[in-house]
Amino acid sequence: MYVKILIIILSVGCQFKQPDVLDEKIKVPDIKRGKTLVFAYGCGVCHTISGIRDYPGAIGPPLTDWAKRKYIAGKLPNRMSELILWLKNPQAFEKNSAMPNLGISQDEAIDIAAYLYSQ
Repeated sequence: MYVKILIIILSVGCQFKQPDVLDEKIKVPDIKRGKTLVFAYGCGVCHTISGIRDYPGAIGPPLTDWAKRKYIAGKLPNRMSELILWLKNPQAFEKNSAMPNLGISQDEAIDIAAYLYSQ
């Protein structure tokens, strides 16, 4: 009888997959792609951005010297994780923000943020 119980316990235990850290893909920021995305999304239409010279960028705040700023949109602490969330959905943090929700993906937001911090 004990053998049957042991077999059942072992067979049930083998069905559970332990989480593996290596199963998670880690996104490595791509600064060059971030610059391309900033241009592709037309961020320079509203913002002055280092390295993007094709647009006037006089509507929104300048995005130059981004790493030196204390806050994002005057509300959020200027951290990479906060900037990524802001880029993906500005209205989640500031309902009447003039910054449009551009449908930026998580990976795109990571690359854009990396580019801004690199300037």
